[in-house]
Amino acid sequence: MRNKLEGLFSSERGARIYSEGERAINDFEMRELLSGGVLVGLSGGADSVMLLLFLIEYRRVLRAEFPILAVHVNHMIRGGEADRDEEFSRELCESLGVEFISRRIDVPALSKESGTSLEETARNVRYSVFTDIIDGRNDISVICVAHNADDNFETVLINMMRGAGTRGVSGISARRDNVIRPLIYVSKADITAALTEENIPFVTDSTNESDDYTRNYIRHNVIPRLTDTFATAYTSLERMCRNLREDDDCLNLYALEFARAHKNGAVLRRELAALPKAILFRALKLYFNEVSSATLSEVHVRAIKERLASDGDFSLSMPSGVNFVARGEFCGFEPGGSRGETGDFNYKLDSEITHIADFNAKIVISRAPLDDNFSNVYNISTQVNLGSAIIKGGLYVRNKRDGDTCRWGGITRRLKKLFNDKKIPTDVRGRIPVLCDECGVVWVPGFGVRDDGGKQDLYIKISTNSNAAQSFYLPQRFMSKNKKKG
Repeated sequence: MRNKLEGLFSSERGARIYSEGERAINDFEMRELLSGGVLVGLSGGADSVMLLLFLIEYRRVLRAEFPILAVHVNHMIRGGEADRDEEFSRELCESLGVEFISRRIDVPALSKESGTSLEETARNVRYSVFTDIIDGRNDISVICVAHNADDNFETVLINMMRGAGTRGVSGISARRDNVIRPLIYVSKADITAALTEENIPFVTDSTNESDDYTRNYIRHNVIPRLTDTFATAYTSLERMCRNLREDDDCLNLYALEFARAHKNGAVLRRELAALPKAILFRALKLYFNEVSSATLSEVHVRAIKERLASDGDFSLSMPSGVNFVARGEFCGFEPGGSRGETGDFNYKLDSEITHIADFNAKIVISRAPLDDNFSNVYNISTQVNLGSAIIKGGLYVRNKRDGDTCRWGGITRRLKKLFNDKKIPTDVRGRIPVLCDECGVVWVPGFGVRDDGGKQDLYIKISTNSNAAQSFYLPQRFMSKNKKKG
């Protein structure tokens, strides 16, 4: 394999790939990140094989010593084919003398549990695995993935059809946080042809051939026609993405300067109203993020802009219970509501039955299964069975907080992301009961129980009255209604 590696980058096509990879590293200042050690996402496909070989060659040319770790995630989606990919990746790394780690995660089961697509679940799993591995080491600092120019092309077209803004249409970021993509300038055709010419093996995912997936349809039917019609399609798209990113960065900078000079709640409404919409949108998002982790949509921005142009005081409801309030000459976002609607709550569960008067709800903890008919009053409920061994210290029920995570199915997940996937309204997320102990989140209604629960010997039921469900929010799709006696 090492002889083939030398031949690969000495060929005309291979030299071009190396040059484009080096250009991306320089353009996006990746070199220093690589020097801290790199984790390569290795699927066994042509793109990830080329990425691994490129990094080995780049390290040789620079005479650098940074470690390279290849990580393969077997999603258990394609049966024997997935196992073949894992074994191929392992053997490839052995032939190259590269450290290799593999993880097997049941993505179909996780996809069914979370209600998200296989593709999205697999992507979340991969990055969760990568992050977990990096967190456990001190010789690896950056994640390197094999997105190429075609992937970027597809993303731009998909986001255009979704009506995305400047950032979305600017495509895949070559560098974001500790994730880099050195092959972002390289076409898929060059990658495949270069490997084939040098007889360097790679595996093929059979699902990539199906046009049932939107991205595959664009890859097979749209991009070939565009590139046949426009000879400079790739370079033109690259230039457009770069220009849009620069424009977006500039607008964000202006919005940040405005927000720093005019504090939330003390913004003169006439000055805010005078901002161009592009800067107004960004400034409002900055202000909103000071009081909420939810998402402010264009609909909310338009509503604010329209009301700012009118006279008189007003208050507009925003996501997550936040209000945009204008009083006299000033305006800004304010956390809304009282406890039980949008404020914080935290109750210790120190008895078998805990009544929560604020929400007209109760929480029952039992060592025996609970009868659905245990109450005629609390007629909306959800129950979980878990192992008492999982509980560390006392139990509490509280609202979601920024940064909350829980480990399910061997993967650490952020509650914010899970709520997004389940399409739970942002203005009620702060009222969903989160069961916690001293180590963090144990259970959230509608989701699984934290890993390592052991034998299920504890039964917990959260119930509330239908009329109070808007205060203590239990997602209706996960709830059961009790049958009333008589």
